[in-house]
Amino acid sequence: MEMSVRISRVNKLPGMEDLFDENFSVLQDLKLEISQTLYAGGYLEIDTPFFEDTELFLRKSGAALNSQLYSFVDPGGKKVSIRPEFTSSVIRNYIERNKGDSPQRIQYSGPVFRYDEVESKTIQLYQSGAELIGSHGINSDVEISLLAWQGLNKLGLVDCKLNFNNIGILFGVLNNFGLSRLSQSMIMNNLGFLKEGDVDPDRLLANAQEIRIVSDKNDSSKNDFSEIDAEKMYTEMMRHTPYSSLGRRTKKQIIDRLIRKVRDMDSPENFFSAVSLMKSMVQLEGHSLDVLNQSKDLLQSKDIDIDSLVGFEGFFKKLINSGIPEQNIFLSWGLLRGLSYYTGFTFDMVLLGSDSPVFCGGGGRYDDLVSALGGEKNIPALGFAYDLNAILPYIKTE
Repeated sequence: MEMSVRISRVNKLPGMEDLFDENFSVLQDLKLEISQTLYAGGYLEIDTPFFEDTELFLRKSGAALNSQLYSFVDPGGKKVSIRPEFTSSVIRNYIERNKGDSPQRIQYSGPVFRYDEVESKTIQLYQSGAELIGSHGINSDVEISLLAWQGLNKLGLVDCKLNFNNIGILFGVLNNFGLSRLSQSMIMNNLGFLKEGDVDPDRLLANAQEIRIVSDKNDSSKNDFSEIDAEKMYTEMMRHTPYSSLGRRTKKQIIDRLIRKVRDMDSPENFFSAVSLMKSMVQLEGHSLDVLNQSKDLLQSKDIDIDSLVGFEGFFKKLINSGIPEQNIFLSWGLLRGLSYYTGFTFDMVLLGSDSPVFCGGGGRYDDLVSALGGEKNIPALGFAYDLNAILPYIKTE
């Protein structure tokens, strides 16, 4: 008797998604509604390639994004990646079109792909978003924030909040302590741990001294700094420094410079004071104007100028005057979204009303991205993106 052989099925990859019938229709309606809102604001559509040179994304966020890239070598031997987000591709297109520094308003929509190391799978996400290139100042910050809010409202999502931070202000506070950019970056990259209590100022200081960013009481140790020590310091620096800021220097050039600079390592007292202040700041969160008042008191108690906070206060007041309810605008100095990428204000969009808040997108200002990707000028830019996968379950259908 002849036995039949069952052929195994070929299933979709983990993390991938088929959208069929009603779900597909709702997604299309969602994208159309957002697109119309953005178009009314003067944002023209762009469609970028699924695949880009891997270098394009590494220059944006370095190690922070590297682990999420789905990359491979194409038949021509070039390392390419499936896009994990749109912003870098939009900026690349802007540079290639060789536009001037007059404002360019661009919108996009489509799937992006990120690799989840924990789940060992690629995740497919749908995004819609906007980029405003060539515009600086508080009015453009308000424009992008207001546009993001209006888009949510047009979708019927009124029970939500915008949660802000400002990376530029935090770096400005750190500048008061005379620290190197590397020390500042190390502190900034540990804000989350400081906020949650996973690391304290003493531990972070010890870590900085171990990798020779900060001096210790034994000044003679500076003279014992070897090339092996510099190698360790280089490795740590690459963890905390965006690729683009290294310029065209070779590894050897960087290591040689590190050896020379160790003689001018940061003061442990200044480093500890800076970390202690940051630990206090990241605990401040709540309604924007309330947190700003608390922040002013904190900085003034340390004799630190508060002009930047006054400017940020003006930004929030403009948002309120533009129609965003004050109770929906929050400030959290511990809000982290790609610190090596953003240079100014950042924000998250959060849906409320469910058992737990739902992150549904975010954005901010990234003024050094155009030059980091090879643009001739340092053109200011900012934008935001919606996470449509997060929004989809909350859209009411007729």
